[in-house]
Order: sequence, then structure tokens, then C-alpha cells
Amino acid sequence: MLRAIFHSFGFKLLLAGLAVETAMLLALFYSDRNILEDFYEQQTISRLAELRHLLAAATAVPLVERDTATVQDTLETLQSHDDIRYLLLTDRQGNVMARSGWKSTPPRPSPGLPGKAEVAVWHTSVPVSLGGQVYGRLYYGLSTDRFNEARVNMKTAAMLILAAAVMTSTLLFSLLGFWLTRRLRVVAQTAETLASQGSAERLSTRPGGDEIDSLGRSFNAMAEAQEQRLMQLHQRERELKRSNEELQQFVYLASHDLQTPLRTVTSYMQLLEQRYAPQLDEDGKVFIAFAADASRRMSALILNLLRFSRLDASDLPTEKVSMAGVWTKSLDVLASRIAETGAKVELTAPLPEVRGEEGQLVQLFQNLLENALKYRMEGRRPEITLSVQPSGDAWHFILADNGMGVAPEYQERIFKIFQRLHTDDQFEGTGIGLALCRKIVERFGGRIWVESKGDDQGSAFHFTLPSA
Repeated sequence: MLRAIFHSFGFKLLLAGLAVETAMLLALFYSDRNILEDFYEQQTISRLAELRHLLAAATAVPLVERDTATVQDTLETLQSHDDIRYLLLTDRQGNVMARSGWKSTPPRPSPGLPGKAEVAVWHTSVPVSLGGQVYGRLYYGLSTDRFNEARVNMKTAAMLILAAAVMTSTLLFSLLGFWLTRRLRVVAQTAETLASQGSAERLSTRPGGDEIDSLGRSFNAMAEAQEQRLMQLHQRERELKRSNEELQQFVYLASHDLQTPLRTVTSYMQLLEQRYAPQLDEDGKVFIAFAADASRRMSALILNLLRFSRLDASDLPTEKVSMAGVWTKSLDVLASRIAETGAKVELTAPLPEVRGEEGQLVQLFQNLLENALKYRMEGRRPEITLSVQPSGDAWHFILADNGMGVAPEYQERIFKIFQRLHTDDQFEGTGIGLALCRKIVERFGGRIWVESKGDDQGSAFHFTLPSA
């Protein structure tokens, strides 16, 4: 929450405004501080001038008359003032006539003004004159407490004014940032709604308006176009789904319906061979053999096509499946074929449990094993090895053989339906087996591919399945 606030446009606007405002306030503060310093000095000078005039006038007459007692009484009376620490009066010759609060020789005057230096008493003097003639000099010391207090109060007041200005500007900039970003937040929230739900209410804009109004109009146009595209996409998706369902149903029904006439043809070909074989010459027997072989291949093609269509139509739930059991069942189905070819089939590690459906996984292994047994090299004993290794949340299976291999340019093509690299004269097949393998693996969230250098160097079929 705090991170979102700190990265928001309003917070950045607030920081920028505060930075500018603080810089301006600091400049104003130092300027006002100098003005206050000047005002303080002027007030101090004026106050000192008044005090000097008062002290000189009070001591002038007794000094001229050389009335020592009156001068002493006057100094003691003046020294009772809180700000005056001592007084000392000398005549024109520098002789001390009276003193109050000071016992030694007259001190040296202090530099500057009181309150400037860190001293408790500020020393100064003033000539005592009457009728334009100087009769002596009055030395006195002033306490700096009030001057220092006034100076501190002045600085405190300036700092309080600065703090109040910063707080006020912070509040104003916060309100300004909230007001300026309020409409942007509305745009952002509406955009999130559009992204999550695919539709959203239109933003209200003013004719003309500012940049945010222009942004709102652009957003409304984008939302309208987005909703139109989504509607078209949903319509196409429904049409495609319906078309796929119809196509799957057609393939299933067509494949199923083709079985009946095909079985009839096959049966009659067998009857023809059994009843009329003695009457047929060699060509007739060859023709019957060709027809029987074609019927058998046609039956295999229809059977695989049925399996392919059922896989699309089925919606079997996934479950925990032991791949060791799947492997054993696949080997049992192909036991005679393995024995016929003399193949060596090895398992390098214990097989794990995965998420899937047992019947389809048996079909997967069966198709891959049949492929390895079919495309073996003449004069070479087939060797098939199954290994497995963990891969994140999945298991990576590798079924390797020492057969003919697959050239790199055909390694993607062989997983497409009805795509074959050999003719029926070379190797029998329907071109559906590996396409069926890909569909099974991808149905459970995995992927399948082949690695091979071709040139009779064998193949390694890789596929992944989610772990249980």
C-alpha cells in the first residue's frame, strides 16, 4: 500500500511542489532573517541612544557642580534599573567622582552591539556635556539577557513562521495533487476494469477541456474498439468451437460408418480366396492379396482416426498415474513384437507418478515403442532405453533408440497428422501415431519433441508430464 502511494503521480507531484516551495521559503527565510537582523540592530541602536541621552542628562548637572554626594545617589538610583549592571563617572581629567557596582578602573568598551557576542555584560561609555562643553565621561555596563532573549525570540518566531508555511504549503499541495490526480485515478481504475472484465463504463469528459479530458476521450475510443474486437473474437471462438465439434462428430461417425462396408469387403475377399483359390491363377491370387492388404491398412487407418477423434471429444479427468504400471502394460501389449525383432528394452531408473489418464499414457508409450521397433536398421539389434529426470514441477522422459533417426528438417513435421517420411512400400503406417502422441502429451500440459542427427544414428523422443 505504502509502496503504491510512494510511486503514485500525486506523491511525486507533492514532492516536486514541496521541493520548489521549500526552496522559495528558505530563500525568503534568509532574506527575512537579514531584514529582521537589520531591524533588530536599528532598534538596539535607537534604544541605546535613548539610554545614553537619559544617563548623560541625569549626571550632567551634579558633575558640573561637582556635587559628589548627588552624583553618587544618582548613579545608585540609575543602577537599580534591571538592565544596568554598573555605572562609573569620571571628570575631564579621568578622575573617578562616583561609582556604583564597579570597583576597578573603567573597562574597555565592548565591540558591536549587545546580544551579538556571547558575553553577560556589554561595556560602553558616553560623554557628559552641558551647554556644548564636555565635563566628564560616564562608563556603564548593560546586561545582555534581554537582548539575547529578544534575539532568540526573533529567531524562534522566524522558524515557527517557516514551519507553518511549510505545513500550509504541504496541505495545499496535497489537496492540489489529490484534485489533479483524482481524474487520473478514475482513468486508471476504469482501465483495470476494462482489462479484467473486457468492458467498462465510459469516462465523462468536457468539450474541449484539458489534457486529461483528451486522455479520457482517447480511452473511450480505445475501450469501444476493444469491446468490439472482444465481441468479434468471442463470436469467432463460438463458431470455431461449433465447427470443431461438428468436424469431430463427422470424423467419428464417418470412421465408424466406414467400418461396416470395410468389414463386408474383407469378409467377401476371404470367402473368395477360400472357395475359389484352386480356380484362380497367380495374378488372381496376387490381386486378392493386394485387396486384402489394402483392406487391412484401411482398417488400421480408420481405427487410428477413431482414436484421434475420441481423444478430442473425451473429457476424462486427470488422476495420479504410476508410470511404472503404464510402462509394464505397454511392454505386455508389444511383447510378441519385441520378441519377433529381438529388441533389447531397458529402463534406467524407477519411474515416477504423474498427473494424467492411464489408458492414454499407455497409448503414448505404445506408439513410441512401435515407432522405435518399426524404424530399426537392418542387421542391427534394436536397443530401446527409457530414462527420466525431474524438471521443475514436471518429469522429463526420454525414449531413445538406435534406429534410422530423423533428419533435423523433418523433426517438427513428423508430429503433424498424416505426415509420413516413408511410403507404404517401405514402412507401413497411417501418419497418425506421433500426432496422437503430441495430442496426449499436450492434453496433460506437457510437450514432446525429438532429437536426432539422422543418418542412421538413432532418435531420442523427449516428453514432459506434470508430476503428481
